[in-house]
Amino acid sequence: FNLVGNAVKFTQKGGIVVEVSALSDIMEASFRVLFVVRDTGVGIPDSQLESIFEPFVQGEDSYVRRYQGAGLGLSIVARVVHLLGGGIAVDSDPGVGTSVYVSLPFAMPSLETSRRKPKAKDAAPASSAALRILYAEDDAVTRVSVKKLLEKSGHSVTAAVNGLDALAKLEAGEFDLILMDVQMPDMDGVEATRAIRFQDRFEAVREIPIIALTAYAMSGDREKFLNAGMNDYIAKPVDVEKLKVLIAKVMAEAQAGQHGG
Repeated sequence: FNLVGNAVKFTQKGGIVVEVSALSDIMEASFRVLFVVRDTGVGIPDSQLESIFEPFVQGEDSYVRRYQGAGLGLSIVARVVHLLGGGIAVDSDPGVGTSVYVSLPFAMPSLETSRRKPKAKDAAPASSAALRILYAEDDAVTRVSVKKLLEKSGHSVTAAVNGLDALAKLEAGEFDLILMDVQMPDMDGVEATRAIRFQDRFEAVREIPIIALTAYAMSGDREKFLNAGMNDYIAKPVDVEKLKVLIAKVMAEAQAGQHGG
């Protein structure tokens, strides 16, 4: 899915093709399947092919960048593929397009396994009270999926596509919590948070809890987010169950602070 998303992101004209084929007899106990994603996008220079699977390789240092995304997509794909015992390779020509090849092992379930009764699912953790959440995220796929999952938990979620959009929606509506992606176009999450904490027009909502959604792992970056006024942070890709626990924690701390003050 990440590979197709990248192909769509960087292909302005032409097309995208996804191919799936078996590399061995699929009736055997174990077999391999080849997935190929081809696009006619901008392509990748040879000098970058060796590092393309490393995090943050889009080549822009700023939190505001021309292309959406944190530069983690291919890094995550490579890690998952290797954890599954597979392989990944890239063939690209700048200005012509890119082909990504992923080979994964599969196994046919045994008759004994297929007859096993499904285990009862573990009880899900109790969700926090229904909240009015402002969710700023520039990546459309992440935005829609996280929004839907939070709404299933009973929250009301208003989505914003960047920091400027988040500030406009905050002025126009009423919210209990903000989920703020750090890296967004036009205005990043750090700048938007500083505006909320320090600009006079947001005086009435200055103390609203803000959780950063960040793909950055450097301790210095985390400190920067917290110093900007964010209450806490969670790493991307977002684990929604962990996010719900963090939301409950942050809201409890915010309420305790209100009572204590």
